[in-house]
Amino acid sequence: MKVLVATVGTTSDPIIESIEKNDVDLIYLVYGRSFPGQHPSPLDVAKVVRDRARELRRNTMEREVPDPEDVKSCVDVFKEIIKDLAGKDVSEVIVNFTGGTKTMSAAAFHVFASKAPSKVVFEYVGGVVRDEAGRVKGNMVIRRDYRTAVEELADEVVKHLEGYEFFLAFKISEGLPDTYNYRFLKSASKAFWLWDSFEYEEAMKVINEIGDGAEAFVSQQVFGKVPENVVRLRRIGNRLVRAMRGLRKCQGEGAKFREGDGHLVPLEFLANAERRLKMGEYAEAVLRAYRAVEAAVQLRLLENNVNPWSVNWQQIPDHQEILKQLGYSESPPEHLTLWNGLQLLSLISPIRQLEEVKDNLQFISNLRNNSKLEHGYAGVDEENAEKSIKKAMEIMRVLLGDERAQEIEKVRIFA
Repeated sequence: MKVLVATVGTTSDPIIESIEKNDVDLIYLVYGRSFPGQHPSPLDVAKVVRDRARELRRNTMEREVPDPEDVKSCVDVFKEIIKDLAGKDVSEVIVNFTGGTKTMSAAAFHVFASKAPSKVVFEYVGGVVRDEAGRVKGNMVIRRDYRTAVEELADEVVKHLEGYEFFLAFKISEGLPDTYNYRFLKSASKAFWLWDSFEYEEAMKVINEIGDGAEAFVSQQVFGKVPENVVRLRRIGNRLVRAMRGLRKCQGEGAKFREGDGHLVPLEFLANAERRLKMGEYAEAVLRAYRAVEAAVQLRLLENNVNPWSVNWQQIPDHQEILKQLGYSESPPEHLTLWNGLQLLSLISPIRQLEEVKDNLQFISNLRNNSKLEHGYAGVDEENAEKSIKKAMEIMRVLLGDERAQEIEKVRIFA
C-alpha cells in the first residue's frame, strides 16, 4: 500500500492538490493544536481536506501535535505514525511537509528520512501566486525528493559488498528496516560474509532462501551487483557444498570421494585469495593461495584412490618402490603434507610440467613460511602476493586440467 503523510497548516489547497495527484491508499493528516485567535484553525483545514479525501474514496487518519512549535512534541507524533506503518505492508510513503509550522516540517523530514520502513518520497507543493498571508493560490507545483537516510545506508552496504568488505557490510545492514527489499539486502550481506569465511553450507542456506527474490531484483536493477552475485552463488554453491561434504567424509571417516565437483573447492579457495589481494591483505592472499594448491593436490590424490589423511600404502600399486623413491624405507607417514602429497601424486599419476609446478609451489611456500602469519617476520607486498596467485592458478591448470580450472569464473563473486 501507498501512504501519504501531510502536515496541515492554514490552507487546504496544497494538500488537496497532493491528494488528487497521488494515488494513495491511506492519508495521515497531521495538524498542530490551534494558537489563540488563529484563523482558520489547522483542525478546520484538516476537516476540509478529509472531506475531499473521502470524496476520492481515500482512507484518512488524523493526528494532532499538542505543541506545534516544540521539536519533541512534533517528533513524537511522527514516530507514532512510523510505529503504525511498521505493522502494515507499505511500499511507499509520501511525506508532504508543505503546511504547518516549520518545526513540524523539520520533524517530519527528520523522522521519515531516518526511520521510515519503506521507500520515502518527500514532497513540497509551492507556487508563484500567493495571497496576502503568503499562502499558495492557483497553479501549484509539486517538488519531490527521493533520497532518504535508509537509502543512503543501503547504498553504503552495497558499496562495501562490491569492495569485498563483507563483514562490515553485514554489520551495517543490521541498521536497515525490516521490509522485503531491505531484508533481501541484509540476508545477502550475511550470506556473502559466511561464504567468504569458508562457511559455505550456512551461506547456501541463506542464498537458497533469497534466490528467487534475487532473480527479480536483477531485472529491476536495484542494489548494484548484489542480486546477480546471489544468483551466481545459487547456481554453483550447492555443487560446492556437496563436494565439501564429500571431502569431510574422506577426512573424518576414510570414505572414498565420489563427488564430481571436488575441483570447485580449491578454485574457490583461490578466488578467496584473489579477494584478499584486492582488499590489500597480501599475507592472507598468499596463505589462501597455498591452501588452494594443497586442496588441489588432496583432490587429485583422492581421485587416484589415495586418502591423504589416512594413507593405506598397501593398496597403492608398487608401493614398496614408491616408498623407496619417497625416502620412506621405514615408518611411512599416515598423513600427507602438501609436498610429499605432490611427490606421491607425481609417481602414481605422472604430472606434466612437474618441475615448473614445483618451482611455482616453492615460490608460494617461501613467501608463506617467511611471513609473520606463519614462521617468520617478513612482510608480503602486493607484487609478490599477485605473483603467488598467478602461480597458484598455473598449478591449478596442470593439476585439474584447463577445462576444470576455467570454472574458477563460476565461483568468483563481485569480479
